Amino acid sequence: MKFMNTDKMGIVHTGVIGDVIIATFNRDLRNRKYEIGDGAYSKRLIKNLKELMHEKEYDNYEIGMMYNRALNGAVLGYSMTFQYYTEAMSPFMNIEFMEYCQSLPLKYRISHNIYYKWVKKNIIKKRENMHITRNKNSRS
Repeated sequence: MKFMNTDKMGIVHTGVIGDVIIATFNRDLRNRKYEIGDGAYSKRLIKNLKELMHEKEYDNYEIGMMYNRALNGAVLGYSMTFQYYTEAMSPFMNIEFMEYCQSLPLKYRISHNIYYKWVKKNIIKKRENMHITRNKNSRS
């Protein structure tokens, strides 16, 4: 941020890829191989991509999806949209945070378990605080 010239450009704060940083692309606990086209909205033109690129080997499905669906797809998609006017940034793209989340066992991240538990816990706290605040205000 300190190197960005904000006189001519701005910043759009996005939450891009936050859902998979805290969770995972995996639908189950199997450690399957990533194949080009995994995660694509359409596979209609996948054969053209295979001809244009050398298929890179990824350690597993999750890593392949992170590079291709999250970074190459979502993140670069935002970059192209905003490139002439602003920078798009997401707190979920902090390297240390990404590494920490990816170090958590898959069984805790699958199906957004951690994320949903955190949201539920904090929504309940927020509701309780709102209820207490309303009751205090109604007495005065």
